[in-house]
Amino acid sequence: VNQYVGGTAEFTIDDTTVAVTQDAAFPWDGDVEIDVSAAAPASFALRLRIPGWAEEASVTVDGDPVALEAGEVGDGGDYLTIDREWADATVSVSFPMPGRSLVAHPAVEADAGRIALARGPLVYCLEGVDHDRPLAQHAVDPTTDFTATDRDDLLGGVVTLEGEATVPDLEGWDDALYRPAEETETTTAPVTAVPYYAWDNREPGEMRVWIRRD
Repeated sequence: VNQYVGGTAEFTIDDTTVAVTQDAAFPWDGDVEIDVSAAAPASFALRLRIPGWAEEASVTVDGDPVALEAGEVGDGGDYLTIDREWADATVSVSFPMPGRSLVAHPAVEADAGRIALARGPLVYCLEGVDHDRPLAQHAVDPTTDFTATDRDDLLGGVVTLEGEATVPDLEGWDDALYRPAEETETTTAPVTAVPYYAWDNREPGEMRVWIRRD
C-alpha cells in the first residue's frame, strides 16, 4: 500500500481471491482502515508505507497492536510488513498530523532565517487575502502550536493551519523610513495558512511559503 486513498482492489494469490478495501480521508485525516477479505485463508505479506513525516504512526490488526519495525524497500521509503495468514481482518492505521515547521538546508541562501509550514504530506502557504498586513511583516516562531481547522467552505474543502505571528507595531512610524531598532516594538496578529496546491484560487494577491522566523 503506497497511497492511502479510498477504494477497493482484488488480487489472486495462490488461486485465492483477496479483496483489499481502504477507507481513508487523506490528506486531511490520518486515520485509515484497510479491510482484507480472502475467499479462503491465505498467507501473504501486506506492506504499508510509513511516510517520513509520520513520526508517531500506529497500526493494529483487529485491535491488536503491530510493532513498527519498518525496513527499507527500494527507493520508496519505509514499509511495515505484516506477514501472516489472512481471512477477514481489519487493519487500522493512524498517522498523527500536527502542524509542523520545516527549515531549508543552510546552503539555500534565499530561505535563510525562514520556515515553511506543513501538515501530513502537504506544504502550506500564506495568502494576502487572509491577512490584514503584508505577508513580509509576519514572523512565526517555529514552536508555535498551530490549530488544524476543517474548512468545508474554503477552496473546495481544506484543512487550514491557524496560529499567531509577530508583526511590527506601526505606532510612531508616521512617514519615517528608518528608526533606531531600540525604539521599535512588535505586536501579535493571527496567521492562517492554506495548502500550497490551492493558492491563487480566490482574489489576486501575494503568497508566501517561506516565512520569516521569529
